[in-house]
Amino acid sequence: MIKFSLFCLTSLNENKNAKETLSLEASLWK
Repeated sequence: MIKFSLFCLTSLNENKNAKETLSLEASLWK
């Protein structure tokens, strides 16, 4: 969960790729 939290912080800096990467991360978590 900590790694995911750090990823969220990174997402704020990269909103363009954040959604695509977040989708991939979400797929891995499922």
